[in-house]
Amino acid sequence: MNIWVINATEPLPIDGARGRLLRSGILCNELVRRGHDVTWWASTFHHARKFQRFEETKILHPSERLKLVCLKGRVYEKHVSVGRLLNHIETGYRFYNLAKNEVRPDIILCSYPLIELALAATKLGKRWNVPVILDIRDLWPDIFEEQFNGWKKLFSVPVMFPFSWAARLSCRRAHGITGITPGLMDWGVKKAGRLATAHDRSFPHGYFRSDFSAGEQESAEVFWAERGIHSTDFIVSYFGAVNSRHEFDLVVEAGRLLSRRVKNLKIVICGNGDHLDRIRDLSQDVPGVIAPGWIAHLEMEVLASMATLGLAPYKSDFNYLESVPTKAIEYFSHGLPVVSSLKGRLEALLEAEHCGVTYENGSPESLAQTIVDLAADPERVREMRGNSLRLFEERYDARSVYGDMAQYLAEQVRDAGSDR
Repeated sequence: MNIWVINATEPLPIDGARGRLLRSGILCNELVRRGHDVTWWASTFHHARKFQRFEETKILHPSERLKLVCLKGRVYEKHVSVGRLLNHIETGYRFYNLAKNEVRPDIILCSYPLIELALAATKLGKRWNVPVILDIRDLWPDIFEEQFNGWKKLFSVPVMFPFSWAARLSCRRAHGITGITPGLMDWGVKKAGRLATAHDRSFPHGYFRSDFSAGEQESAEVFWAERGIHSTDFIVSYFGAVNSRHEFDLVVEAGRLLSRRVKNLKIVICGNGDHLDRIRDLSQDVPGVIAPGWIAHLEMEVLASMATLGLAPYKSDFNYLESVPTKAIEYFSHGLPVVSSLKGRLEALLEAEHCGVTYENGSPESLAQTIVDLAADPERVREMRGNSLRLFEERYDARSVYGDMAQYLAEQVRDAGSDR
């Protein structure tokens, strides 16, 4: 089959050692492994690290069956900005105008958001009578309505209307809706104004545990030792964006409270984002909190293998309540108990599977006490570690998750063909 995968924000196979493939990238590899021809529509702009890969639209062939189209996307510095909005609009426009002259695929899988790409992809799907699947990752634009209160709520209606209209239209035109949880899939189905059908499925984020050599292990351990972090420390690790959607000020304050309560405590916050400089400033006098910034995949994997706990300091925003974030699954893959502030689906999962603890949003004291309690109960931590690893192997191993997703896409092509 000829399959298009559309995602403009994930790391790409051309990003080298500092990139690691996520949902779209792993799925592309699985589809290629099964003998399909795949075109991945991406962006020249690296969303997480905020740099341009190329100055103009670039077409590459990382492997015989994988074609990579990097659409020119303007630079933006902040996740929430006019620059990002313009990037999305231009990317959707460039995709449609380039894609409409390509050989039509058998099926299109489009990550949602970006709304603009979803709108363009479903328009092409209708024009060509090609099935388009929208894979719901975030609840745009609904999550932004939370930001408007009082008189701003009235102002938000005309501002948000075009995005709300585009979301509903995209979902209505889609052949099927997938999502990283059943709740996100249901949200897309509701936007489409219909009941769920056999075309709608949920597929969680999947993750690969990486293998590395003894030499690579040693090299990464030296990297961390140079930053004052050793395998004998009590390490609480975080990997991901460092932005306002997380409670990092609270994490630093908890580190301050814990400075004399947990021996050799190291809270390591890895990643880039709008709040990185702030976290570094706040933690200057908190030796147990370290923020090295963006790190390569090898160093991340080795730190996870050294860590005792994985940290998920989310604000319990509407967008996340139905989500099980990727970082929690990464922690599960290393057998790490998850220390999380996120209510909703993740909280219920941690409690049901006994593989983590949820502390109170907005309370550094609650986070500090949670870490103290776990540090004092190594047997409980060992039990949680085993449960985390078991849960990963049963539900979140990328080989089974994306194998199932590849099979689903093949089924949708057959079903759509019988309907034509």
